[in-house]
Amino acid sequence: MYSKCFFRAALLVVLGCNAKPHQQTIRGSVQQGGKPLPEARVTWHAVNIGNASPAKPQGLTDAAGQYTVVVNSTDAAPAVGTYAITVELRAPRTVGEDTVRDGKNLLPAIYSNPKSTPCKQEITAETQEVPVLTIK
Repeated sequence: MYSKCFFRAALLVVLGCNAKPHQQTIRGSVQQGGKPLPEARVTWHAVNIGNASPAKPQGLTDAAGQYTVVVNSTDAAPAVGTYAITVELRAPRTVGEDTVRDGKNLLPAIYSNPKSTPCKQEITAETQEVPVLTIK
């Protein structure tokens, strides 16, 4: 009898430990002056979300100013709550035959700091798309 109970308890522990983290794909866009902002780095910083992954979801805007981030949690439940969103557009420079954007940030500094950014977003388990971020 005790062996059956022990086996069931051990099985529950093993199954619980193998729970996969939750991933949620969210789409958004960034505009400046009413126009899409291409090649900007968008980073989501979890604010008071206990099961948010320590990694900060990031996306790069395309020519239409659109980006996608994948929000991860450390358990099987979604990491719902508030996120501070930072946006940076780095000056381009040429490295060999490539152009990289790792120079000076071309946007106001307020948008590059998670403590000062006015861009905040509340997400729920059902969130798939968020409103346009407007950079002034």
